[in-house]
Amino acid sequence: MALDTNCDKCHASYKAVVTKGTQDQGAGHCTHCHTAIHAGNTGKAGSTPYVYHNTGADLAGGNFYYVGLHGNRHGHNVDGFTDIGPDTINAPGLNDPSLNFTSIRLTCAGKYGCHGDRTKISPREAMTGAHHAYNPAKASDGKTVATSYRFLSGVTGREMNEDGYKWEYKTAADKHNEYQGSDNWRDPKSISYLCGQCHGSDALGGSTGNFHGAAGTGGKSPWLRHPTDIPIPDGEFSGYTEYNPVVPVARLDLARAKNSSEVNVSSGNEVVMCLSCHRAHGSPYPSILRFAYDANMSSSGSCRTCHRNH
Repeated sequence: MALDTNCDKCHASYKAVVTKGTQDQGAGHCTHCHTAIHAGNTGKAGSTPYVYHNTGADLAGGNFYYVGLHGNRHGHNVDGFTDIGPDTINAPGLNDPSLNFTSIRLTCAGKYGCHGDRTKISPREAMTGAHHAYNPAKASDGKTVATSYRFLSGVTGREMNEDGYKWEYKTAADKHNEYQGSDNWRDPKSISYLCGQCHGSDALGGSTGNFHGAAGTGGKSPWLRHPTDIPIPDGEFSGYTEYNPVVPVARLDLARAKNSSEVNVSSGNEVVMCLSCHRAHGSPYPSILRFAYDANMSSSGSCRTCHRNH
């Protein structure tokens, strides 16, 4: 195979000797491609998803720019994308002494990050081969990093690959990513399970559970935290019938979601997930929320997207 002239964007970063078993490069090599100034994203095939930019629309995961602008309540403080230093508090719900983010910087991949093989400390080793083996035409099965949704090892989902809408550069009710949900926080294919690896509930032993899972939310009236990993019940939620990408829902069975614009609460297939309310990377709103919690609560694109008949 002939070498592509873009190879040096990743491989030139690793000319220096890297000591095995240590963090290397942080997100420095990721910024070569995944910032808007380098990505030139158009939402089309062959484009690169950017995760840091100060102009234009945010993609599905949000934007690390807000962390530097507003502080670490507005996103994940990832080494290489932000320069505000280690966090002063740990991840909410974290109860794992090996993941002390007040002394260790969060990285894009590996044990201290979200992407790649999280059994590897080195981000470089965690992502080995993933970009080479990635095939957007194939459904994610979670069997390898390359065949996992967004290189989140073990997680499944379905990406929007239509030109102009890829990476959710633009969205519509029928043009958006599809997320794997579950009614069991122990299901490693669900997106919320991944969040629970750092945001575990103390009641569930830290990284063994989901911060918003059953044992971490308390009981009804009032809930301690908003529950996730449960099918959306009928009743006050029955008015949510058209998919809103600003407040997305996951599906228990992706194959049953044949009409991507439809939300059918009575089917029991729609699930509240962490990303229903939060962005993954960064947000202009505190707690990485997708919307302003204290304003416009009567509008679509807020809590009222689901809680319509309350």
